[in-house]
Amino acid sequence: MWAEVQKDRRYTYALDLSKNSIPVPSKTGSAYSYDISDLNTTIQPYLELDIHPWKGAVIKPGVKYSMFTRDYDVAINKSTKMPLNDTQYYGSWQSSIAINQRIMKNWSAYAQIARGFLAPPMSVFQVKSVGNVKPETTLNYQVGSVYHGKNWMLSLDVYYIDFSNYIASAQIKVDGIGTASTYVNSGGAIYKGIELERQYVIGYGFSLYGNYSVNDARYKHSSVRVATTPDSLASFGLFYENPKGPYFSLMGKYVGHHWGLDSTTNAAGNAVFENQYKIHSNVTADLALGWRIHNIGGFMRDVTPSLKISNLFNNRSISDFAGNQSYGDAPLYWRLAGRSVFFNMTATLP
Repeated sequence: MWAEVQKDRRYTYALDLSKNSIPVPSKTGSAYSYDISDLNTTIQPYLELDIHPWKGAVIKPGVKYSMFTRDYDVAINKSTKMPLNDTQYYGSWQSSIAINQRIMKNWSAYAQIARGFLAPPMSVFQVKSVGNVKPETTLNYQVGSVYHGKNWMLSLDVYYIDFSNYIASAQIKVDGIGTASTYVNSGGAIYKGIELERQYVIGYGFSLYGNYSVNDARYKHSSVRVATTPDSLASFGLFYENPKGPYFSLMGKYVGHHWGLDSTTNAAGNAVFENQYKIHSNVTADLALGWRIHNIGGFMRDVTPSLKISNLFNNRSISDFAGNQSYGDAPLYWRLAGRSVFFNMTATLP
């Protein structure tokens, strides 16, 4: 049995610091931009077996039932600026079976079939009409293999995920208002792809790492791609590790192109599948380095200064679609955050 309770309150409000921090009301009459209280309760009874039918094989069948309740109590909602009090309950059976076979001492293969369940996100409540949005359910298939050489590792993974009740954000045109965001049940979608991972130890503390995946996510019975899902991803890097001194890593990340939106409103006022606002690929790099200084004396035993530089080359490419303007419907976009530098110092006391 697994259980979890999460309770949170989130809010923002405006103050005028030049006038003794008095609240500054907005056009809604309140200083609060939003004021949200949220209570999530999850209960999951489950059963899993560990079976060893023959040498080198492990089979793990299992089943669980997920119960999720969200209580949403809002004085001012995030987008509508209106109060809302609502409770949603979701439940689902989830079965799974996995098998792992050791083929050789340094080579193994695995396969898994599992049902998945995901309750609608909290943002579903932050629209004018919550409605009855069903939870997402999935049927996941995965096969792969891992091989370890003397100083290298190679793994291959293939996945296929069948979504039902796929929840997606949609931009709809509302008379007298313009373009508004809402959440819709988009029916089914298929995610599939292949991932290759490689690590090679050069020696003298140096190693190389690479990961590449090709991904395809489309709505069922359609050629329309699911928004915000890149067609490929990659990461690659060089590492150096010395337990008694310096260390560093230089990592690159590639994100392939994707679409910002996968739906629109047709002439009849109905939401239909259609890709819009193509987001092109981008590459970023991160650098991290530090030095472990041991037995320095005094009241500190060990000291480790470190430096991390994110987005090393300050790439400010467009990274995602951010919606449309309320009036005029002009598209808005997010850009990658600029270069950032963090310095950290840790010390071990005797």
